Amino acid sequence: MLKAKTETKTKFLPANLDSYYNAFLDGKTYRECCYQCKYASPNLKGDITIGDYLKIEKINPKFYSLEGVLLVLVNSDLGKNEFDKICNQYEVLETTLTEAKMNNRNLYSSVVSLEIRSYIYKVLTTEIFETYIDKYLPMQSSLKSKLKFIIPYRIKAYIKKVKQ
Repeated sequence: MLKAKTETKTKFLPANLDSYYNAFLDGKTYRECCYQCKYASPNLKGDITIGDYLKIEKINPKFYSLEGVLLVLVNSDLGKNEFDKICNQYEVLETTLTEAKMNNRNLYSSVVSLEIRSYIYKVLTTEIFETYIDKYLPMQSSLKSKLKFIIPYRIKAYIKKVKQ
């Protein structure tokens, strides 16, 4: 969430309305090592893989949360034993690897480095951050793009259902 304060009130907006956050989500501002990540492969390494369960609302709308949902993939017997020790402390939804991978490309391949990344970081070292954001990472300003992130998922799902 993005927190905006005035003298009289505080307003919270979805982080998706932040230019830098959007550039990050588009893969424009990752660390260099993320573009050759040895862990982003179809053969998951380690006993447990932890990340964000992206777009869980498409798989199970009732499990959706504005705070996000943690994805825990158990990759080995040791991982299962450790997960079993803590899972009763949380609300757990069993899912498939196929479902988890549907909206999370980092589980099976590295992000492709975009040409603009090196340019962004080069310019960032020479300009004031706010100027840089306004100039090189402009936010989509269409009404549709703003509403997309402001309207709760459950309302959007209801509207789609009614339209059918």
